[in-house]
Amino acid sequence: MAKDGSIEVNVRNSADLFQQPIRYVVPPYQRRYVWTEDDQWDPLWEDVSSLAERHLEATQHSIVQSNGRANHFLGAVVVQQEPQPTGDIDVRLVIDGQQRLTTLQLLLDAAQEEYEHANQLLLDAAQEKDEHVNQLLPDADQEEGEHAKIDLSRRLNRLVENDPEFVEAEREYLKVWPTRADQDAFRLAMRNDLTIPEKDDSPIVEAHSFFRNKVHAWIHNDDEEVDEERMKALYEVLRKHLLIVVIDLDHDVDPQVIFETLNARGTPLLQSDLIKNYIIYEAQSSGHDADDVAERWLSRYSGDWWTTEVQQGRIRRQRVEQFLNYWLMMRTADEVLAGDVFQTFRAHASQDGASISEVVRDMNAASDSYVQIVAPSDESPIAESLRHFEILDVGVVSPVLMWLMANVSPEDRATMERAVRALESYLVRRAVCGRTSMGLNRVMQETLKRLSERGTSAPDEVVVGHLAGQTVERRSWPSDDILRTALVERPLYGALARRKLAMVLRALAADIATPKNESLDYSSLTVEHVMPQKWRSEEWPAPQHGIGHTTETPETARDRLIHTIGNLTLVTGPLNAALSNNPWPEKRAEIEEHSNLPINRDLVKKAGDVWDEQAIIDRGRRLAEIAISVWPGPDQI
Repeated sequence: MAKDGSIEVNVRNSADLFQQPIRYVVPPYQRRYVWTEDDQWDPLWEDVSSLAERHLEATQHSIVQSNGRANHFLGAVVVQQEPQPTGDIDVRLVIDGQQRLTTLQLLLDAAQEEYEHANQLLLDAAQEKDEHVNQLLPDADQEEGEHAKIDLSRRLNRLVENDPEFVEAEREYLKVWPTRADQDAFRLAMRNDLTIPEKDDSPIVEAHSFFRNKVHAWIHNDDEEVDEERMKALYEVLRKHLLIVVIDLDHDVDPQVIFETLNARGTPLLQSDLIKNYIIYEAQSSGHDADDVAERWLSRYSGDWWTTEVQQGRIRRQRVEQFLNYWLMMRTADEVLAGDVFQTFRAHASQDGASISEVVRDMNAASDSYVQIVAPSDESPIAESLRHFEILDVGVVSPVLMWLMANVSPEDRATMERAVRALESYLVRRAVCGRTSMGLNRVMQETLKRLSERGTSAPDEVVVGHLAGQTVERRSWPSDDILRTALVERPLYGALARRKLAMVLRALAADIATPKNESLDYSSLTVEHVMPQKWRSEEWPAPQHGIGHTTETPETARDRLIHTIGNLTLVTGPLNAALSNNPWPEKRAEIEEHSNLPINRDLVKKAGDVWDEQAIIDRGRRLAEIAISVWPGPDQI
């Protein structure tokens, strides 16, 4: 045993850990059970079964095994004593190692269930032969002065369930009690009399089933009959020879320091896990109940929606991680790197004397705004802009949007719409004109700083004024003339991602529509070239002259122009296939007959009998004027 002040380090086997009445409680801030068959369950079973084989061989041949070959180390766990009233079951909080502790319990319980079934098979066989059931171990229990068989199932059960005489609440039956999100699945796995169908595909339930199948095959030796010697060997391994290094903290040791230190290793916990731990620890220090804090303050972040991975720049991260990053950027008005989220949170939570409950209240309010930003649910102009931001993949605007949602009154919709429209115009114009995203982070951070300094006084003026004041070209708001040139001359097909290009065309199409037009679903439409990309054919004769005073050859000019906005439209998939590379008169007739989209009605109405370079340029100019109206410059917003 190693001892350092109020920290003890011991090597324990299953019996040491679980024989006495005790509860190992996984705090609610811990992550859910995530171990899998390929990475953890199967390698563990291979080690356990190999060890059991060696014990079986040693028993059969009276071999004395060396200590090294007789044991298997599962790793380390860190637990902390919880003060309990006299007479109550001893409780340890699991600060680290809950995955291996939970897995060990699932293995022990799976073995217990299989041993219980095997005992019944042995009893039935003995009764058929009118024989006594063989004793399973030589040092049999004594019951009422008579020699009775040792029930290995009952002994294993002592390692997973507390004696009912020590139990007051249902959750106290089990020696290990997982984090809140896993409790139903764990009860289902560990208690044979429960049925929770929606938890059948939980990793916990699957792990229990995996180990039960493995134990069944082992004790039957892949045959129909139970092999008692194999039962004994496996039992010995499970009870005595699976070792864990237990780091036991006294209740006055700060678990947050231990938790952070342990998880600064090669595979740290998520930043959100560290934050949840910090919140619960600080809340407990202020007199709050940990389970109550987890349920009322933090339960919203445990659902599948929050743990889904999303793209953020070049990395993928869980939504909760992305949200915390954005929220802290909103509050600090500064860049927060992905690996610095927890440290930034801790610094933010400990400043200005704010209580942890106030910090969490602000965080949760911001999470409501984040949900609106990434999953808008209405058809308002603001919601449409939010959908455009998602398509443009400009997450850096989210902290600004969250600040606006937190500080602009819902009744002041005009202010909010103007600020959001300015952000959209700035970002869409930059995308269409081919501006780099370099420096965009800094622009949004500076916008946040100005908003924070100005407070709630005319935030729309702050946003418009700051974006309009960017004079460096790579950070500037493109003018009307620059936007016109880009839309007429720039090959957007190929320069813009397909989703972004379709978004631009949908917005133009929606603006052309009138209140008398039908409501149309634009989401399923695809981008179509009016003059096909493969124009070199009899249906599309080669151009005879160039465009204006350009030095481009006629063919080069056409190759460029066919990818500009003037030659692009939106159609359904079936219509796209029908149009194919057909000549213009046939395409025009098909579009006129089958498309109700106003942008296509406008196309066939204003185009002549010939679709050539000049027709493309003319339509590009018309669409450019519409784009200037849809995404106005700072003077028109």
